[in-house]
Amino acid sequence: MSLTIGIYDLFAYTIPGLFYLVVMYASLRQFGIVQLGISNIPDIPSGLGLLVFILVVVAAHLLGHLLDIFAHWFVFRLFKPFKYSERVLENMKATHSNVGICFEPKDWGLLFSMLRQRSQEHAQLIDSFEANSIMLRNISLGLFLLVLLQIDSLITSFNPLSLILAIGLFVLSIVARKRSHMFHAWFLTDIFESSLDYGKNVNEVLAYQSQKQELKAENKTKAKTRRK
Repeated sequence: MSLTIGIYDLFAYTIPGLFYLVVMYASLRQFGIVQLGISNIPDIPSGLGLLVFILVVVAAHLLGHLLDIFAHWFVFRLFKPFKYSERVLENMKATHSNVGICFEPKDWGLLFSMLRQRSQEHAQLIDSFEANSIMLRNISLGLFLLVLLQIDSLITSFNPLSLILAIGLFVLSIVARKRSHMFHAWFLTDIFESSLDYGKNVNEVLAYQSQKQELKAENKTKAKTRRK
């Protein structure tokens, strides 16, 4: 389980954090605040190089967590503010109108918690969708920040290559944004669809959980009685 959490954090926060560090480094270099080049960094096999590597990874992980709130706003709130849970559930109800789905958009968190208790393996698959969504929304923000750097460079000194690079980065930022939306929609859709195996509303899902626990306790009691 610890390995899974590590992989989730790696893709959701550490990799985006490393990207943010690259953006910060490029910004400091462009404005002449830092002159340090990559060749000046100590080799990893050396003691100092290993310490620098560890500090960079820790800083990247923390930075990924801290800036994710801005990435979430940038991707999900800035241009088209809407709640994905409502949109996903409306699409599901329209597609499966004969099923009689009675979930509410706010139920996804409780439903996912119960899915974790029932199948860790399936919950990890659902988690991977959200990890990809988090990673891509942070990359989208990072790419947009690089676009701003290119625009500053164009204002200072116009260069056709800088213009092409700025346009390319902007397009990639939009693509990353849309992919983040897609993975987040898959995350919510899988939660609601998987929960239908246990009921059409939260009360039925909770009742199924209670019955399962009661049956498990009853089987344990019977097993102890047989041993005696």
